[in-house]
Amino acid sequence: MASVVRALLALLCMLCVGTAEGYIAKAWPVRIKSWDGTMLDATYFRPVQLLGHERFPLMIFSNSWGVPGFEYTLPGYELAKRGYVVVQYETRGFFLSGGEIDLAGDADLKDHAEVITWAEKEFAKYLLQPLVVGTGGISYGGGMSLLSAVNDTRIRTVVAMSSWGSLFHAFYWNDAPSVYCMDVLMATSKLTGRDPSILETMLHDIVVHKNMSRVTAWAEQRGPLHYLDRLNARGNLSVFLSNGLGDDLFHSNMQLGFWEQLAVPKRLLLNPGWHGEWEIPGLLPGFHSYVWDKAFDWIDHYLKGAPNGADKPPLVAVSLEQRGVETLLPSDRQLYSTWPPRDDEYRVTGYALTHEGLREDWVHVLMKNASAGAAPAATISFTKKTKMNNGYIPPVRSLLEPFSPTEVDLRKLDPQHEIAFFTEALATSERLCGIVRLTNLTVSASTDRFQLFAYLYRVPHWSPLHPLTIHPDAKMITHTPFVRWDDYTAGDVTEVPPLEFRAACVDMKKGERLAVGFNLHNTLYQAGNATAGVSVSLQFPAGRPGMLEVPFVGAA
Repeated sequence: MASVVRALLALLCMLCVGTAEGYIAKAWPVRIKSWDGTMLDATYFRPVQLLGHERFPLMIFSNSWGVPGFEYTLPGYELAKRGYVVVQYETRGFFLSGGEIDLAGDADLKDHAEVITWAEKEFAKYLLQPLVVGTGGISYGGGMSLLSAVNDTRIRTVVAMSSWGSLFHAFYWNDAPSVYCMDVLMATSKLTGRDPSILETMLHDIVVHKNMSRVTAWAEQRGPLHYLDRLNARGNLSVFLSNGLGDDLFHSNMQLGFWEQLAVPKRLLLNPGWHGEWEIPGLLPGFHSYVWDKAFDWIDHYLKGAPNGADKPPLVAVSLEQRGVETLLPSDRQLYSTWPPRDDEYRVTGYALTHEGLREDWVHVLMKNASAGAAPAATISFTKKTKMNNGYIPPVRSLLEPFSPTEVDLRKLDPQHEIAFFTEALATSERLCGIVRLTNLTVSASTDRFQLFAYLYRVPHWSPLHPLTIHPDAKMITHTPFVRWDDYTAGDVTEVPPLEFRAACVDMKKGERLAVGFNLHNTLYQAGNATAGVSVSLQFPAGRPGMLEVPFVGAA
């Protein structure tokens, strides 16, 4: 089987050789012997020297999790035509590479360094001296690239797409185990590679909340955020990041926090959709990719010194969500000099959660900048039959979102299990862009362990004749989980730590409302307590109401 795959790859590489523009590109599959004798499957792309003495930068790509090593054939070919030597390789444990999967551990990082060393020797008469190296990839390959740049000073630039900042928080955001994320990793690793027992053990411990100090240490050493100081100390490093706003695997909040603290030349693209959704088209023939165009410009500037303005502001490009395929166009991206935006139009509006009835028992008010008085608690109990996320299943839901958005009829919520709060209708059109936060949220629970899931909705304008009527088709914008595992006694009133919703950027029309909903079940996460008897009461203490903090960046 391996010989068949390699023969097909060789044929694909030969078909890639051409002279449409730039250099003629040669490509061929190879095997690279790593530091411990493990054989890594790889492909190289090399420009044919036109004058016989040109020297080129080196670009390394690592495969995405569970994706074969020929993933970057088209970008590799494009870069070779532009005058780069390119090596793409399968990380250990996957497909034709030897060894066991290491999940960006020490063995993987040594492999990455060894691939650079191999290329330096193999292509000595083609590479610039001193060596000029870039590294990149999507998902697993992007994280590997960032981690490799921590210690390998040969690396001058990193292109990390749909990668992570903290692997621990990818698995355990707000103490909520992301069973969806972990199930995807385990299923694909078993199907496409050889996963070690330690991987399954660690992920299981996260789900059941056991041995957490060991799990934290294991996961944190596999996250670039853990090495932020060392990355910032690199005097010759630059970083290009691209992430999906709707990514439920490696959510963009992690990369936003990482990007804000990164003190090297940097650029950030925030795209609509799910994990890798807007980077994958650049890997396919016949598709245009805004993300890869910008990545190529970045590589040209930082590895060749091309005066293309890739280093100039604006350095942040954010796509508007819920606009469908037209987000392919650069004109649909909002450009900012930094993140979060700091211009005059950026403001955060606070809405207080109150228990005042707006129309019926299930409708409650978000009072703008209010300091409400005390009110009775609102209690919801656990059920798997919830309408809040309307059967949201990524990535299928994400792919359908431009054509059939996730809509929920908030009028039909079961008040025993779900609750929603609504703002007043917006007086003007607004652009919501950034990270929405819940602060001062006070609750009590019937059990020592509990969970709470919050959802943010955009509620269309219904009728000017009935301004208090709620539109039946609220569109989910984003969500956030929370689980309390320890240090809580049933019945106690406690304040939940500030919760960040997944970052979003949407236009809202005059007359529309925002709504925030709560329930105790979400299929993406492991619940702290999934028994029928668990309940959570939202408290409304006098003078300190729960606040929904919404970032707006001017008129839509």
